[in-house]
Amino acid sequence: NHSYDTYLTLGDLKSAQNTLEQLCRIAANDLEVMQRKANAYLRCRFVQGEKGKQLRQWIQKIIKLAPDEPGSYDLLARYYALQRLNTKSLSTSQHCTETHPNNPGSWYNYGFCLFRAGHFSGAAEAMFKAYKLYPNDYAICWALYEILPFAHRSDELEPLIEKMLAMFPERWSMWAIAGR
Repeated sequence: NHSYDTYLTLGDLKSAQNTLEQLCRIAANDLEVMQRKANAYLRCRFVQGEKGKQLRQWIQKIIKLAPDEPGSYDLLARYYALQRLNTKSLSTSQHCTETHPNNPGSWYNYGFCLFRAGHFSGAAEAMFKAYKLYPNDYAICWALYEILPFAHRSDELEPLIEKMLAMFPERWSMWAIAGR
């Protein structure tokens, strides 16, 4: 699993794919391996045809194996979103935040579901809930930066950008947005 992550981080997608396939042969019923495979398919947007059916079956199996794991339902919500089933995506994500209110990933995914559906104010609120749980998470901070202008809350950007510059000075993207 760690070499898969390393290859992804380095951008060596071919080696990452080969490692994931090998993991699937060795530990096909391992929850973490199945989640990684589902995430890989979602990143590639494989939600139609045979691969889409396969992905749906994996997600159902993941939910059966770990019904209390919020990430399982987040996979399902992302699957629905890629199928453009926004109502199902929203209800699945909302259910996840209700059953796991202290999971920042659930709020993060719910925020993006709301954002994709055009509910910008609700998206900002959901992302702020994720932010309150994990205020030092780059992805959550970046999502707030992206969502706040759509929610007509641009006045909250300056302190957020200042905080992000202090926390993530090594990220060139932070300096680029600070210069705007």
